[in-house]
Amino acid sequence: MGKDLKGKELGKGILQRKDGRYCGRFTDRFGQRQNLYSFKLSELRTMMTEAMYENDKRLNVYNERITVDDWYEKWIELYKKNIVRDTTLKNYQSNYRAHIKEKIGFIRLRDLNMAHIQKLLNGMRDAGYHYKTILQVRIILVDMFEKAILSEFMTKNPAKNVTIVKDGKQERRVLTQDEESEFLKAASGNWYEMLFQLALLTGLRQGELCALTWDDVDWDAGLLHVTKTLIYSKLEGETAISFKINPPKTQNSRRDIPLTDEALRILKKQKGQDEWLMAQMGKRGKLKPLKGFENLIFKTRTAAPISGQTFGDAIKTVIRTINKSRAEGMPEFEHFTPHTLRHTFATRCFENGMKPRTLQDILGHASLDMTMGLYTHVTQEQKRREVDKIASIRAVSSGVELV
Repeated sequence: MGKDLKGKELGKGILQRKDGRYCGRFTDRFGQRQNLYSFKLSELRTMMTEAMYENDKRLNVYNERITVDDWYEKWIELYKKNIVRDTTLKNYQSNYRAHIKEKIGFIRLRDLNMAHIQKLLNGMRDAGYHYKTILQVRIILVDMFEKAILSEFMTKNPAKNVTIVKDGKQERRVLTQDEESEFLKAASGNWYEMLFQLALLTGLRQGELCALTWDDVDWDAGLLHVTKTLIYSKLEGETAISFKINPPKTQNSRRDIPLTDEALRILKKQKGQDEWLMAQMGKRGKLKPLKGFENLIFKTRTAAPISGQTFGDAIKTVIRTINKSRAEGMPEFEHFTPHTLRHTFATRCFENGMKPRTLQDILGHASLDMTMGLYTHVTQEQKRREVDKIASIRAVSSGVELV
């Protein structure tokens, strides 16, 4: 039993200090001593009642002083390092530093609320960030705080019910059949000609295409084994950017793709180009194949792996050739990225009646919804053909002869 300065009993866990403040003490459910202070005894008793109620109802947290920054470090160490892929870990770290740390990193978890998170995400939108980037930040925060709840540093997740406004729907660039033909014609003789052609015949992702090795080709069965992806990045702790072979994007990304006769012909042509390149070793000063990447199907002229920048620059070179040859007054051939080749492949498949489930397997999507949501692009020429079909049907039914 504690006493005040005059010796009066104040009750269990309460005493008065020499400076006149009353002090209330109790041990919480984590085994930690809690000390509460007030110059008013009635106020202290209320504080004690509320604190002990929260403790009994498990509404208190393990450490009230831990900040978002403190917990982020623990979250990375306990739940992400050596668990997620290096590229995913790098994405978490870069997003946290760029968008979260400065805005809310200093706030204690116990003081964090939904308004803090909503303000952060709204600020990103106002700064011009796209929906996908904002969503990635929200995903990080939700997972961080869910793990904090499990570790009893928080009692509720302030990131769960925030609102994110989606971007306006943007049409994905897809080459029309005429554009595809024009591009491939202009790429004839280009060092990356076969890279472009195989992309349009398989729908592989850029990293999958550039990670292909010759042992991925089953010449007898006419199959291409997709088992890995190539990345070019600097991971946490590394001092320089470098090429790495990673597992595929998802488990569904591991797949076998049937090769057409044309695809096999292209690969044989690429095989000849690669054999010529490797025969130049020791004859050309800049030819420096990277150790561990010698067996790649597609390489640069110096036998290096192909980065996303190199792939994109190769496309730009072909487009410049097309535009230089166009007559004055003709519209320019519109720029596109390597991923457009994947979109174009999928669109051609839809145009030619391929079943969505089959296309899902070829593209390596985790769900049919993803395939239908991303690749149901219909070009203007396809729309015109469908409209013409309707016109033909109406003409026949009405007895009108079409000229």
